[in-house]
Amino acid sequence: LNNPDKGEIDLETVKKRITAIREADLPVLVTNKRLFVDKLEAFRSSYCIMGYDTVTRFLDPKYYDNCYNYVIATLGEIKRRNIKIIVAGRKDPKTGVKPRNPRSHRFLILNSFFNC
Repeated sequence: LNNPDKGEIDLETVKKRITAIREADLPVLVTNKRLFVDKLEAFRSSYCIMGYDTVTRFLDPKYYDNCYNYVIATLGEIKRRNIKIIVAGRKDPKTGVKPRNPRSHRFLILNSFFNC
C-alpha cells in the first residue's frame, strides 16, 4: 500500500489497522490506489473513516493539479456515489493526548459540511 505523502506503508501497519477495524466488527476494504480520487471506483454507498490529518490532505488542491474545481468535482462524485466520510478526532500534536472535552474529538461526517 502506498501513501502519496508518506510513501509505502509497511505490511505490519496495515495488518494492525485492519485488525482494529475488524475487532469493531466492521467490514474492511483495502486498496492500493494512492489518491482518494482514484479510490472512488472501489467505494459506492459506503462509509470511509479518515483521520483529521488525512481529510486535510484529501481536500488539498495539490492532489488535484492545484485546481479547486477538481476538489469540488470530487466532492460531488462522493455525494453521487453515496459515500459517507467519517472524520476521526485527532490528538493534540504537542501532548499526544485527545482533548478532555468529549465534544472536541467526536467523529464527524464530512458530508454534513458541504452541499454538492
